[in-house]
Amino acid sequence: MAEKKGLKEFMEDLVKDNNMAEDFKDIVDPEEVSERAKKWGYYFTAQEYEGLVMAAVNGGFSWNDFKKGFGKFVNTAGTAAQGIGNVINTGEQAFNAAKDKWNGK
Repeated sequence: MAEKKGLKEFMEDLVKDNNMAEDFKDIVDPEEVSERAKKWGYYFTAQEYEGLVMAAVNGGFSWNDFKKGFGKFVNTAGTAAQGIGNVINTGEQAFNAAKDKWNGK
């Protein structure tokens, strides 16, 4: 049986998959994000998602924090680091757009 993917995998894959990003671009409600994510094979609660978003909005989590943590993974992956730069930049743009939308900008 395949392992279930959670919020971490969802966030990582969201920045990699343009079709997936398009499907989620106008969703703001955490419950709706959680329900739609199940259709894509990701399982997490609305509260988990909301916690991540609120932490980002409230400054408890920043994209730079995410990049630092993810950067450790990339450094151990060796040659994978070359291609991941574009993913990180795209993810940063998506993250900032979502944060702006959440803040009503």
